[in-house]
Amino acid sequence: MLFVPNASGPAILPYGAVAFGNGQVEVNVSTQFGLRTGLKAALETGASLDFGLSFPLLPTGLGFPLAIDAGFIWGMDGFYIAPRLVWLGFQSNTSLFPSGSGFGYQAHLGYQGDLFIGELGLMGNFTNGELLFIIAGGVRF
Repeated sequence: MLFVPNASGPAILPYGAVAFGNGQVEVNVSTQFGLRTGLKAALETGASLDFGLSFPLLPTGLGFPLAIDAGFIWGMDGFYIAPRLVWLGFQSNTSLFPSGSGFGYQAHLGYQGDLFIGELGLMGNFTNGELLFIIAGGVRF
């Protein structure tokens, strides 16, 4: 679930992902609010860097958004923490959504078991201080 301040309530966004790797390097593709491709590189046991390129969904004709993110994942005994910096740029075709770009941040705390994953997170930006609270969960196959 994604809780949006000043909105009518929480939004539920389905999520799907697939990843391939050898324990040192992982390539992943996911979809939730658009398509994201990523690359994860292990630094040492329980620590890795994660980079991604996303194409968020927008109604046809409104413009072209692009998001680039970089983060660090540190985990132990199934628990993990994952801070991330995100740049979002948007080239607009309409005055409804003006073109622009800016930086945001995310921080997630989660647990990954053999059959499920659960996560709490925050997402915000450096421009106006708006903050999203995220509760996520899923089944692993």
